[in-house]
Amino acid sequence: MPMNDVQKIIEKLQEIGTITSYPPKSLVYMEQDTGRHLYILLDGKVRCYRYDVKGNIITLPFHDIYDLLGELPANGDLINYQESCECEVECTLLRIDSLLLCRQASSDLNIANFLIERLSRRSRALAQFSCINTASSLSEKVALFIYEHEEHFCSLPINQTASMLNIPPESLSRILKKFRQNGILDNENGVYQVLELEALREYFDFAYCGG
Repeated sequence: MPMNDVQKIIEKLQEIGTITSYPPKSLVYMEQDTGRHLYILLDGKVRCYRYDVKGNIITLPFHDIYDLLGELPANGDLINYQESCECEVECTLLRIDSLLLCRQASSDLNIANFLIERLSRRSRALAQFSCINTASSLSEKVALFIYEHEEHFCSLPINQTASMLNIPPESLSRILKKFRQNGILDNENGVYQVLELEALREYFDFAYCGG
């Protein structure tokens, strides 16, 4: 969907929602809370995460501007949020009553198409992330993550990257050290730079398509 069309839909949705500002580290919603509202990211950066069966925090894929946060009702009933969401920096979100949004989408094809597109984007991101997290080795997992998310990898703290990959930070550090020794990565003043992106393919199955 062209960005101009997306912006027009956002303007229309503002008529039934509320624009809210959140300071850094604010919790927008918690996992298993009733999903009474759906949120659209207008500005800033959020982190969504959930807990695995061992109680470890698993950080979920990244969100871009105008992405959806939260859950839509199923068969007319509210469902619980499947993750927690917090603001990493000051954020602006459009909060919309979930049931009201569904009613609006049922009578407005443009809004319905917007929701379908954004939910499909999230589904693809989760599927891709699932592929990364089921890699056969830690080296393959880290290589896939860097290959698909180079920009994010270079800007994230090591602890957060380790959380997303569900591996100990010290294990991640060992793999990154190996990549540096092989000339794939560079680290200057604590900031990583990818020198040989395609060289990461040596660490994972060439049948992997990504996306």
